[in-house]
Amino acid sequence: MSIATTSTAKSSAIWFADGDVILRTDDSLFRVHGNTLRKQSSVLEEMLQAADKDGSVYEDCPVIRLHDTGDDMRAFLSAVYTPSYRPKGRSDAEVKDLIAILRLSTKYSALLLREQVVSVLSRQFPPTLRRWDSRTYNVHFERNAYAIANVIRESNLYRLLPTVLLHCCLRLTANMLLGFGPMDAAQDLDAVNKRAVLFAQPYLSHQILQDVFPNFYDFDLEVYGCHDALRCCRSKGKLVSWMKASPFMWCYATSTMETFLKKFEFCQTCSRMYMKCYAEGRQKIWDDLPQQFSLPPWDAANEGDRYHSS
Repeated sequence: MSIATTSTAKSSAIWFADGDVILRTDDSLFRVHGNTLRKQSSVLEEMLQAADKDGSVYEDCPVIRLHDTGDDMRAFLSAVYTPSYRPKGRSDAEVKDLIAILRLSTKYSALLLREQVVSVLSRQFPPTLRRWDSRTYNVHFERNAYAIANVIRESNLYRLLPTVLLHCCLRLTANMLLGFGPMDAAQDLDAVNKRAVLFAQPYLSHQILQDVFPNFYDFDLEVYGCHDALRCCRSKGKLVSWMKASPFMWCYATSTMETFLKKFEFCQTCSRMYMKCYAEGRQKIWDDLPQQFSLPPWDAANEGDRYHSS
């Protein structure tokens, strides 16, 4: 039987001459080893058993039809066959491979691969504020935040989803400031994530003013012990003007905010008071972040998103 057509071609990356099973995706064929798949995936093991009993054959190998893209399967099989192949997100292509591996490792119950991908993603989208502050900015993850949010929800990784959706909020706000509409800017988000992000934005804007910077917009407030009220009032005005162009500046690490306050020349007393409000307010918003995206609390998410086969 011939199944190799113009739309379904042999993979140039994953085709082993001694392979004993063929995986057929939407647009590609992969000749692989059944024992290798069985070791990684309980779902594929069951599919192999069914294929051995009754199924199509190509080049004397049973064929398993999978409803995945060839690119996704290539990334997944590359990770299966090459333990050293673990994308870190150093390029857009690596991030897309991470997304593919997470999607298929969840779908086919390849638990070891899944946890390895989760480990990589959790470094960029951590579930704690302390780890958020210590993370290294990665433009490739930022550019693909919408696609990552979709696959993380699809994979039931609720302990990472609040942080990813926060990234989506930040990106959406930046797009809006550049002139894009909120719906156009979030067009790559699935419907559930888009709704969560758009509904959470007003809350975040309000809570930032109320909890993180509660005194910044009150120019009549005199801080007890202020060494130079006039200078600090002027500094507050300059900082507020700058903040209007960065509505989510609470995301900066505490040490970064300390640098900003020194730059705007607040006295030590005012700096300490503002930093105390900043630190406490950020933690309060972070603790409440999952609920604002209609997700379980952090502790419940850590327990609830352990893998379960659907």
